[in-house]
Amino acid sequence: LVLTSPVIARDGTFAYNDTALAALIFGMFLVLEIWRAERQTELLICGGLLAGLAFAVKYTGALAIAWAITTVLLASRRARPALIVAGAAALVASPWLIRNAVYTGNPVAPFFNRWFPNPYFYADWERNYLEHLRNFGGLTGREVVTEPLVRGERAQGLAGPLFLLAPIGLWALRHAAGRWLAAAGVVFALPFTQNMGTRFLIPALPFWALCTGVALANARGALALLTVLQAVASWPAFTGYYCGEAAWRLEPQLPFDATLRNIPEDRYLAETEPQYIAARMLEELVPAGGRVFAFSPVAEAYTTRRVVVGYQSAFAVRIREMLWAATIPELHQLRVQEFRFPARVLDRMRLIQTATHPRETWSVSELRVFSRDRELPRDTRWRLRANPNPWEVQRAFDNSELTRWVSHTPLRPGCFVEVSFGRPESIDRVVVESTRDQYQAKLALETAGEGGPWVGIGREAIEIPRSAMVRSVRRAAVEEVKREGITHLLIETSDFKAEDFHMRTANWGIELVGERGNARLYKLK
Repeated sequence: LVLTSPVIARDGTFAYNDTALAALIFGMFLVLEIWRAERQTELLICGGLLAGLAFAVKYTGALAIAWAITTVLLASRRARPALIVAGAAALVASPWLIRNAVYTGNPVAPFFNRWFPNPYFYADWERNYLEHLRNFGGLTGREVVTEPLVRGERAQGLAGPLFLLAPIGLWALRHAAGRWLAAAGVVFALPFTQNMGTRFLIPALPFWALCTGVALANARGALALLTVLQAVASWPAFTGYYCGEAAWRLEPQLPFDATLRNIPEDRYLAETEPQYIAARMLEELVPAGGRVFAFSPVAEAYTTRRVVVGYQSAFAVRIREMLWAATIPELHQLRVQEFRFPARVLDRMRLIQTATHPRETWSVSELRVFSRDRELPRDTRWRLRANPNPWEVQRAFDNSELTRWVSHTPLRPGCFVEVSFGRPESIDRVVVESTRDQYQAKLALETAGEGGPWVGIGREAIEIPRSAMVRSVRRAAVEEVKREGITHLLIETSDFKAEDFHMRTANWGIELVGERGNARLYKLK
């Protein structure tokens, strides 16, 4: 039932790791079942290693470690066997956690960034990403069952119609083996609740199938009949009779000529994989050492060029926002607010956000300080701080309308941007420039003399007109992107504002150097 499943056929021949994860989890389960009968310590070590490797393959494999420790504790009622399993699992799993901690400061990157703040992944990016995964395909009601099992269009694949009979497996609860299998089927299906893609059900499929097998073990011919029916129903040419037209599955016409290399690999991939065409274009047209920014994913396995995908890291998000800001008025027609007060001698000042909102974030494009209508120039003695996101505070002091410091957390009181001048300065005006997409943010200003406490100025910010920008905002965005080390842009025709880049290459300061399929490659001039 499992090996003939359409999602197994597709996932197992793609660069995904779900089938490997399922094999490791089932291997761990089987080893520990043998241990429950034989009680050999070597089996505990083997089970722990398999559970640890499942975690190293994919974070959802953490359930394998939890399962191994829990089942051993329940079976032995002693701590020592569980510690052996945990130790063996840690031996394989810990190198990834250590590596992440060393490289990013977050052992479980790119998740749990609120617990482990770091400059490489944003907490709000993580929140939005997880919300997207939880609502993958927009499945509701009975679609939660029919899409992953039969339709396969919005759930990225289908397990096959015979898994609709999985409830028969409840009859297996009469047997101890059936109860363990059923429990495992529930536990290893839990990731599907957080990502409604059929791939995330793959580790549970063997347990569902075996529960059905236990329930029907004494029904003569039933298992053979189910196997034949699943094989026929899952044959690529047959699935089109019931699955969605865009279901993720093997093609109805199996590419035997390509498999036997009668059709060259390069030609076959060029005809069937648009991302392959784009990746090869990068390899041919981007010089070695070039760095490409792309809004959409690229088949990076087929190019040696460095690709920055617009949502996969904090750095990528910053590049994407600067390019989008040039085309979105709310992000480049800045709002200017001013705090004006009697001159006072200060050592420090900080801008504080005082409002609360669950969806909006606070940002500062520029923070300017004045003394008698003269803007204080940035000084090497200035010390800048921000909370949260202290790593990017300099972006609020770089005199660029397209870069900004962003809190990357929902609006909450107490977030601040602070500057210590390094010497007493006479200040009478502070100007805050920020994007206009912050409708709920409210600002306050506090100051402090040498060694003194923070004191609010007791005045609210007033909005003032902003002088028109002199330089082209699109060209300015490209200049900022170049400073970040990007040399080329890869833009698909379906990307946001793709036609703006194509029709206004002169305004952007870019040159079209290649176009293949749906992808266009631009060089930053």
